[in-house]
Amino acid sequence: MSTYTTFAKEKLLDLYSNHDHEVGSQLKLQKPEAYKDLQSTDCITYSLRVWATPLRNQVTAKQLRQSGITEKRN
Repeated sequence: MSTYTTFAKEKLLDLYSNHDHEVGSQLKLQKPEAYKDLQSTDCITYSLRVWATPLRNQVTAKQLRQSGITEKRN
């Protein structure tokens, strides 16, 4: 059984491995013409995408638990 943290880490790595259409926000600001066809992104944006994935895919906490992903509690 994996935790939501593991699920989030896997999603973060998946996003990182598949971002040919993106460029760092600072690079886009410095050279907007060179990166005009790429989407601006940063670390915070990646994190928000990771957390938003279950919501975007309409996955509930119950569904995550049923799939074997658990919440890590202290």
